[in-house]
Amino acid sequence: MGAKQLVLFIAFTFSLSGMAGNSYYVKPTGSDAKSGVSWDEAFQSVNAALAKADDGDTICLAGGEYEAVGGAYQITKDLTLVGGYQPDAYERSKPTVLRGKKNGNSRVLIIHGTLFKPIHVVLQNLTVTGGYAGNDGTIHSNGILVIANCGGGIYNRYANTEIRGGRVLYNVTAEGNNAGYGGGIYHSEGSLTLAGGTEISGNIANGKGGGIFNNGGTVAVNAGTVIKENIATTGLGEGYGGGIANNTGTLTLSNGVVIEGNEAIHNTNNKSTGYGGGIYSDGKDASILLSGNVLIKNNKATTGTGKGIENGVFPDMTSTVSIFAGEGVFFAEQNADGSYEVEVIMEEDFRLDLTVDEKYRNTELIAVASNGSRVIINKKAGDGQYTLHLTHLTEDVTVDLSLNYIVALPSGVEHAGIDPAPGNYTVPIGGRFEFTVTADEEYRNTLLTVFLSSGDTLNINSENEGKYVVSLVDITENITVDSMKFRCMVTFDIDSEYTVIESVPEKILIALHDDLEFFVKVSEMHLHSKLIVFANGKPLTFFPTAMDGRYYILMTDITGNTVVKTKIGYPITFPAADKHVSITGDPVVTPHEDFTFTATVDSGYRNAKPVFFANGDTLKPDFSDAEAGRYDMTLPNVSGPVTIEMILNYTLTFDAVTVEHLLLESIFGDVTVTADSYFNFIVIVEEEYRNALLSVHANEASLIPTLENESGPARYRVTVPNIRKDTRIELSLSYHTATLLQTDGITTDIQPGKYIVSPVGDFDFTFTLDEGYNHTEPIVIANGKVVTPERKNDGSYKASLSAITEDKTIMVRANAVNSLLKVYFTLPKNVNVHYIGYRFSDSQSLVFVKEDSARFSIETSDNLKPEVLVNGKSHPLTLTAGKYELFLQSISEDTDIKILTENTGVAPLPENAVKVYSRNGFLVVESSVEVPVTVYAFTGQIKIQRKVAGTESIALPKGLYLVKTGTETRKITVND
Repeated sequence: MGAKQLVLFIAFTFSLSGMAGNSYYVKPTGSDAKSGVSWDEAFQSVNAALAKADDGDTICLAGGEYEAVGGAYQITKDLTLVGGYQPDAYERSKPTVLRGKKNGNSRVLIIHGTLFKPIHVVLQNLTVTGGYAGNDGTIHSNGILVIANCGGGIYNRYANTEIRGGRVLYNVTAEGNNAGYGGGIYHSEGSLTLAGGTEISGNIANGKGGGIFNNGGTVAVNAGTVIKENIATTGLGEGYGGGIANNTGTLTLSNGVVIEGNEAIHNTNNKSTGYGGGIYSDGKDASILLSGNVLIKNNKATTGTGKGIENGVFPDMTSTVSIFAGEGVFFAEQNADGSYEVEVIMEEDFRLDLTVDEKYRNTELIAVASNGSRVIINKKAGDGQYTLHLTHLTEDVTVDLSLNYIVALPSGVEHAGIDPAPGNYTVPIGGRFEFTVTADEEYRNTLLTVFLSSGDTLNINSENEGKYVVSLVDITENITVDSMKFRCMVTFDIDSEYTVIESVPEKILIALHDDLEFFVKVSEMHLHSKLIVFANGKPLTFFPTAMDGRYYILMTDITGNTVVKTKIGYPITFPAADKHVSITGDPVVTPHEDFTFTATVDSGYRNAKPVFFANGDTLKPDFSDAEAGRYDMTLPNVSGPVTIEMILNYTLTFDAVTVEHLLLESIFGDVTVTADSYFNFIVIVEEEYRNALLSVHANEASLIPTLENESGPARYRVTVPNIRKDTRIELSLSYHTATLLQTDGITTDIQPGKYIVSPVGDFDFTFTLDEGYNHTEPIVIANGKVVTPERKNDGSYKASLSAITEDKTIMVRANAVNSLLKVYFTLPKNVNVHYIGYRFSDSQSLVFVKEDSARFSIETSDNLKPEVLVNGKSHPLTLTAGKYELFLQSISEDTDIKILTENTGVAPLPENAVKVYSRNGFLVVESSVEVPVTVYAFTGQIKIQRKVAGTESIALPKGLYLVKTGTETRKITVND
């Protein structure tokens, strides 16, 4: 047989992975001085864009001609070049032409990667013309090694290049007696794809490959590409491959390729021949792969005598036809193994007579070709006589013959789809055939009954999601599937020790949505027990027909396969189980047996406390895994119907420390609530503290109280919403005091005394001057600061203190405007001064009326003993209850008070007193005897509770605390 270089290849694909990158623009009217990033900024030359572009970028070229005046355009990066754009609306549509240098020795385009880094290039809508690769020896262009006399239009090496919709026209390689390769394109070490109607025409190679020369690479020509009127001539003395020359490479032709009118011309000087007018393929491992509609015609290869090879493919070849017959098929001159082999000239037809054994003449004779081509089987006049016909052979082919039976699948199957589709299918003798029926949603829990032409029926259960797999095995005749129906299988799984099913068999088939009636007879010894009948796990309703233990049962509208079970026992029901709990367990139990079940809590609710009840009695789990939400329980010795209920509970804990001046209505401890519920409670605040700010927190989340009354003790309603975990409720009252002192000659509209003001709230009052004082000008002093009252039309005065941020002590003085004196305090760090309820720790001045007396209490930290200078003179202090007191009697002038401290190392307390102070972020308690100590946060929460003897330092966060030692309570500020 001839050389095996022509192989039918079913599918060949090439794809160039697109890379997102930048776009640069070129047009004949552009400028290389611009940026090239838009049509308005377009370059004028292709070289400017190539220099700017990087891997993955795209160069867009407007219609027009671009001459490679500086030599071939060179691409050494992964790029896409697209032509045919019309950036200027006034221009007519033009092709984008890349032209070789006029009157020069230059290719048009060099595409060159490296062995270890091939590049990826796409050329689209470009015309490459006027290139010339002459006799210039080996070329080094910008460090790239380029073989001379190769690729007049395009030189492509170490690159995967795709040309879409382009044209490569009128390019030339070499001249005279020099060898030239690839007049249009020279390709080596990589892949080249021509697609999208690309045209290669009018190119000349003085040697090999007028249109294309492939040197050891891969070339794919497809998608309507045309290679025409190219010439391979002279050069080496012989012309090879007028259209394409393939040298030890792979050439693929597919999908509408046309190779037409190409020539391979001999050199008349040395009388050599021309080979392969259309295609020439030579060298080790060279191959041509054909698929789809490929047309090779009117090509010419001339020899010294002018003889032409019309098919344009070189070399010529034959095809080997190998035929293998299965059981029952015979033909003349067959081999011992039943095979037959013959050589057939390429492009010719082949016929062979066959005979089928008499016992198989109701079968179908099937012939399958190895290359997928059509095999014609014609039945002749005689019984069992056939002719096999192969047309237009172009390669070796193997044909397998087999006798098959026909399986006919019906059309129009109700309520289902069938795969494969309805029709006739061939199956080898003794073979197997399967098909799948997919039922509509409503019919997926039924039995599929298949009726065959042989009279047999098959009952098939669904395997998965309504899919029924029907298997026909060991087929020895033609089979027709007459019809298929969905039916319901009712199976009776009875407790035979106690019950009997009457009037029906163990299994019964009925149509979908039909009814079924039957009787159940209970054994005499169990007449007084409870009969329970289940259909697919659900209890059925039924009625006794008499007192003899016989029951009538009607199942209506059966919608799927059903298992009927009977049991003598008691039902276990789970009414209204919590929606976040799933319960598993047999819903019936035999009398006096134990009943076990498992409850599983959803993952989001496993911090709740589940409570189980059986007929109202609380159940205790046998096993519990709160983290996994699992609870196993047992009801022992069940003697009657049982109802199991379950709820998920969370605990609301109200702060144990009693907050002064408020109480909770009807709450005396922890409260249990169900999951996802809400809880309302009432807080009552003493009437005197009605103006205080009530704060409520649930696990540190703030809740908003709603005031429900306008007078008397304040009544607040608080709602805790959407409870999903144990919750701690904390309450606190925030307020400041405004203390109005009694003053001679002044009558106020409110009684002197202490008033409660909300934080940053206002405090107003009105006063009048008594008779004998109404000729004077009154003043108001709050915490030593003068507040000017507003005189009203009726002669009264209004005093307003706004946005109060501290406790206030307020006095009104008549006849004092001209006798006010100031007392200036200069305080060091960590010293606090108290004056009639007002506390300050920074330097400031207070106002007093002349001849007033004042008593101040001084607190220090870190065991610092204060020294006081009054107008520069030392002033004595009195130590009372652990505090130093400063007394100013009959203030007669502005007074400057400076408080100095020194570290004495001794706390300012008697030796037998409990000492409490702050130092370096610690609360320090000193006591010579054991004393109980309790530390409260100002919210009322207990922070520390212990007994102290000696000296103990307690670490606390920065803040203000109430410290109770024995029966004495004091405020302590802990600083860093």
